[in-house]
Amino acid sequence: MISRIVDSSVGSDGMLHEPLFFLIPLGFLFLFSGIIALLFVGLGSALNKKKKIS
Repeated sequence: MISRIVDSSVGSDGMLHEPLFFLIPLGFLFLFSGIIALLFVGLGSALNKKKKIS
């Protein structure tokens, strides 16, 4: 969908020029930070339940 909006081009040497290539590592950064946040929230919730039971 976005590929239709962004002007990607192939140079004369056959190299692909992709202006939004930086979004790939940024997406992985958000994915992994979300997983880490989910683990912390889940771990904190599990520890909190354990304290209430004891």
